[in-house]
Amino acid sequence: MPTLKAVLFDLDDTLISWANFLDSWRTHEMRHLGYLYEYVHAQGYPLNVPLEALHEQFSRRVRLAWEQARSTLRAPHFGVIVTETLAHFGLDCSEEPLTMAACIEAYRWGAYDGVTVFPDVPQALETLRQHGVEIGIVTNAYHPAVMRDRELDQLGLLSYFPRSETRITAADVGYLKPHPYIFRHALNVMGAAPDEAVFVGDNLSADIDGARKVGMRAVLRTVHGHSPLQRMIVPDACVNDLDQLLLVLDEWYPDWR
Repeated sequence: MPTLKAVLFDLDDTLISWANFLDSWRTHEMRHLGYLYEYVHAQGYPLNVPLEALHEQFSRRVRLAWEQARSTLRAPHFGVIVTETLAHFGLDCSEEPLTMAACIEAYRWGAYDGVTVFPDVPQALETLRQHGVEIGIVTNAYHPAVMRDRELDQLGLLSYFPRSETRITAADVGYLKPHPYIFRHALNVMGAAPDEAVFVGDNLSADIDGARKVGMRAVLRTVHGHSPLQRMIVPDACVNDLDQLLLVLDEWYPDWR
């Protein structure tokens, strides 16, 4: 019987809930692009267009990038889209002070009002760590981990994932779930064979089907409903909270704790 070495989690709607996020996404983007807009001007590179034009160009590029990604599973990258948007308006982002890293910092991503950690998460993560099980995050975010790390820190979750390489975003790896590459990359980072790791997520196609196709057991966190088509994908287990996950692990790996 294999040993349980690692549990990998999706992030959004698995560890954190956006159910009570109050802003419209447009309002959210405009606010943060406004921070970037102010930064660019402060560095002596005035954008001779209104903020609304910057947002329109950025949004168009995001939409096109995701349309392409859905067919190729090649992940978009927030930083690339931002710098390409600025380049569209004539700015050179190849050197300081307008590098990708500087622009990402200026955008000021973080935890937002209404986004919360599911109440069952901290104790479950602590239990896994106390029993020597390595835990990681694999998210389809087009934001690099440096952005999501700020959010995790503000939500009190960063300390549960002390190794930066175990906080994996599709943007950094280059592929979206369910592409096998991102799962294999995660297994390699964790030093675990597929039968020594379990994946937990809320999306049947991206999380469950993707993990199972590389040989991992996959647990569906049932946060919301799924379409009849998706029900063709059968998880190895379903849980309503992570307390139930620990009981599932007891069945699969009786000696893990």
